[in-house]
Amino acid sequence: MNTFKLIKTIAPLTCCIMLCSCGSTNNSDVNNNNNTSSQTLKDTSAPKVKINLKDYALMGFKGYDTIGDPSNYGIDTEKMVQDNSEAFGGSTPAIISDVSEYFDISIDKHLLSNGDVIHMLVGDRYKELSDKYNVDVNADGLEFTVSGLTELQEIDPFDSAEVTFTDPLDGTQSRICSFNIMGCYKWVDCNIDKGVANIGDTVKITFTSALEGRTVEQAFAEDGFKPTQTEKEYIVE
Repeated sequence: MNTFKLIKTIAPLTCCIMLCSCGSTNNSDVNNNNNTSSQTLKDTSAPKVKINLKDYALMGFKGYDTIGDPSNYGIDTEKMVQDNSEAFGGSTPAIISDVSEYFDISIDKHLLSNGDVIHMLVGDRYKELSDKYNVDVNADGLEFTVSGLTELQEIDPFDSAEVTFTDPLDGTQSRICSFNIMGCYKWVDCNIDKGVANIGDTVKITFTSALEGRTVEQAFAEDGFKPTQTEKEYIVE
């Protein structure tokens, strides 16, 4: 949607009516002047045109399920003005641009999953449109159900884990614990809780998120995966 900003300069129009009497006053002339003047006043008696923003709301969704985002959302002010051009006094680019300035668009939720319900927020300035144009704008019902996000591929990340316990050849029961993850997970870290343990001990490998403020499941989702588990214990052999 293209929007333009137009700076309007309105030169004040001053009308001076001079009534000069020379002898008697012609009342019919005065009345005729008053009638002509009153005909130029704007007609404010027409009822305001009711506009439901839901009819002009745009909303799309993109990304993976559980971490999706809204996309291409907003109010189609161009269509709204064109559909109600009489109430707006026209549908020029200048009017469309002006009307667009009255909406402060935001969304109340991100990191979306299919089936989530979100709301489009438009601020409060739109209420001022009724003072400038012959419209009554209703912003109720700007609610949308998330759909179309790409489904995640379910995996067990430990299927690609190689865990080894190496004998340090020191005559003890201790073993050096190490692991290798064959899968490529861009936003996921992995660690083992013990570097050295005795035979029969339990060690645990845990996947964690490398993204601040994200869960490990959301980090996996960045690569399109849904892990069946994110930690696993192994017995030292």
